[in-house]
Amino acid sequence: MGQFYLNSQFGADLQLLPIQGFSATVFSLIPEGTVATNYGNSLSFVADYNMPNMFDVNFLYSTINKEFTGGVTITAVKPASIVVAWDLNTNAGTVANVWGSVGGTFIPSLYLALDLDYVSNGSNALASTVSSFATEAKAEYTVTPMYAAGVRVGYADGKANGSGLWGCNLGDILNEGGVLFYPYVKANFDNGSYVSLGVSYESGAGAGTSAIQIPLSYVFSGWCGVRGSS
Repeated sequence: MGQFYLNSQFGADLQLLPIQGFSATVFSLIPEGTVATNYGNSLSFVADYNMPNMFDVNFLYSTINKEFTGGVTITAVKPASIVVAWDLNTNAGTVANVWGSVGGTFIPSLYLALDLDYVSNGSNALASTVSSFATEAKAEYTVTPMYAAGVRVGYADGKANGSGLWGCNLGDILNEGGVLFYPYVKANFDNGSYVSLGVSYESGAGAGTSAIQIPLSYVFSGWCGVRGSS
């Protein structure tokens, strides 16, 4: 619930599975420390429909933060996977974020991907609306079933409260903006865990400055952590 363990908030949900591949969920947050609760401001509604080997589409609307988000993943065009996702938050102004991604193993052992990110940020904390974009390409070659090597290249305009490169969103590099060049090596494990070590260079844009970083990132049994130095 956005808090960890003992200092947690709680809620309850009802999930309906009326037909194969479709689910609808209503979730109610139980706000902390209130006697008279307006549950109408504590609800989330989720719908998801999956057609195997064709597409998956999902939507979420939350009255908690007045947010509408969703995405479509197209898997019918083998070997590519195409994703379009969006997030519209009107809790304090209007912040819209749109992502697009296409990737796949078009050549044996070589995974290629291209990601695009656009943000229109008109939150109440800003004097004007910020329009911002970032793009990033990735190539990863599987050397053995366990080991891989790859490189990420991209560009972000570096605007404050704007888009960040994919790696910035993942937390493995700082968001300095500008041109990104990021080669890395990676060890994969059977349960989906991995450890990655690389060197990243960002030229800097906007308020960002050029930076060389040595990110060490890992995912272990579903828990993600990042260590880095610059």
